[in-house]
Amino acid sequence: MKSAYDKKELQKVFNENPDILPLQEVKSSLQNLDAQILYKKRYNNFFYPSSKQKGQSGVAIYTKYNPTSLIHGFNSSFDNEGRIQKIEFDKFNLYNVYFPLGATKESLKSKFEFYDLFMCYVNKSNKPQIICGDFNRIVSEIDGYNLDLLKKNNEFSSRKRKMGQ
Repeated sequence: MKSAYDKKELQKVFNENPDILPLQEVKSSLQNLDAQILYKKRYNNFFYPSSKQKGQSGVAIYTKYNPTSLIHGFNSSFDNEGRIQKIEFDKFNLYNVYFPLGATKESLKSKFEFYDLFMCYVNKSNKPQIICGDFNRIVSEIDGYNLDLLKKNNEFSSRKRKMGQ
C-alpha cells in the first residue's frame, strides 16, 4: 500500500472517484501508514492487517457510504491473516478477499480449505453479494508471468485452474 502511494498509483485510483475501493495485499499495519494514505476526503476507511505476520497480507476498503456493519474475518483459523472483510449495506454485501497463494502442497491444502470456508460463509446471506479480491489463481497461461516457475510451484495445477469456474 505504501509503495503504491509512493509511486502515486493510489492517487490515480482516487482521481477516478470510486464509490467503493477494496484493496488487497496492503502489507501494512495502521501504525506504518501516514495520514495521507489513511484519511481521504469523503471516504470512510476500514483496514484489516495481518496480525500473524507483520507486513504480509491485509485488506482495506475505502467507501463513500456508511455501511450497516463491517466484519473482519469469518470466524476461522485464517482470521489472524487479514484476509477478508465483509461490509454490509442495506441492499447488498461486499466481500473484500485476499485468497491464500497455495504455492506448496501444505499451503495448497490450506488454500482449498479457505475456499470451502469462504463459500459456506458467503452462502449464509440472502442479499445480493459482490465478491472482489485477489484470488491468487491462474485460469490460462495469459493470466501469469514466469510460467515455468508457476508450474513448478503448483500455481498452474489443473485443480487450481478449475477453482471458481
